Amino acid sequence: FAASEVAGARFRRASGLDGFPVLLPTRESPLRRELDRWFAENGVRPDVRAEFDDSAAMYEMAASGAGAAPVLSPLLAGVRERYGLRPLPVRTGVQAELFV
Repeated sequence: FAASEVAGARFRRASGLDGFPVLLPTRESPLRRELDRWFAENGVRPDVRAEFDDSAAMYEMAASGAGAAPVLSPLLAGVRERYGLRPLPVRTGVQAELFV
């Protein structure tokens, strides 16, 4: 997910996330490890702008236009509504456990 101006102006379907500005969880996060694995397997080298321990802070930065942020499926509607983010046409198939 990304702010509309980032998604509309910068995202190109042909190159996907390669070189695209992204915000990611820290390397200690299981989601980050799965994303890193997916990036490596698919030859994707995103432009990592920042790493976060707190997903709410990551979504706030995405809403400010700093880059795209990964969102787990159960959170999609809430993140879209609360932060005004727009989905990018990228599906990684990455799965992570969500503890509430």
